Amino acid sequence: MCNDKLFFECYGDHRDLDSLPTRRMSKMKTRVRLIDVAERAKVSRAAVARVLLGTGAGRIRVGKEKAELIKKIAEEMNFQPDNSAQMLAGKNSKIIGVLIDSYAPQVRFKTLSVAEEILAKEGFRLMIGQTHNNYDNFKSYIADFASRRVDAIICFAHDYPNFDISKDFAGFKNVIFVGRPKLGNTNFVEVDIKKGIEKLIEHLSATGRKKIGLWSLTTGSINGLMREQG
Repeated sequence: MCNDKLFFECYGDHRDLDSLPTRRMSKMKTRVRLIDVAERAKVSRAAVARVLLGTGAGRIRVGKEKAELIKKIAEEMNFQPDNSAQMLAGKNSKIIGVLIDSYAPQVRFKTLSVAEEILAKEGFRLMIGQTHNNYDNFKSYIADFASRRVDAIICFAHDYPNFDISKDFAGFKNVIFVGRPKLGNTNFVEVDIKKGIEKLIEHLSATGRKKIGLWSLTTGSINGLMREQG
């Protein structure tokens, strides 16, 4: 427990305690608004919104020099767009939802790392959910993506037999699966695991290996079945 002497040495006389929240709040920086940037740049709020948010296309024109000035001032003032307000106005969230298996091989996480680097250059951020063969968690992450109005979903974790992904992703327009899903007419990229296993066995046989076994952590998944078939 903290004794009174130590407390008052840290925070001062108790008669002044009521003012502590006010003093703390006064030290917090208020959010920089579009109008704040506009006043400093001596332009209209609409001009700032055109440069920083991309609104008003076809109606508002801002010269190259003035646009650069607005960007410079916004950076100096640490301006951060209000994503919630933009989404309510129908703008893209610039967020990509990602679902990846907690036990995914390292190559999958490397793929995700490269994707994040490429998407960041285009102004997108990732919202990542990790789970392993847990359908409730899987659905909860999808609900989170819906509440944040993500622009797209990249799904690495979907090849479990008991996952009804046709229903789970029904409300999303832009979904890409890494690995063939149990769906028709959808976007996916995949590695030919079966052919890879066949080639591996051919190589091992050609080098004199006669007793070849398969050890896999996944059971019942599409990828696991493809390894067994190979």
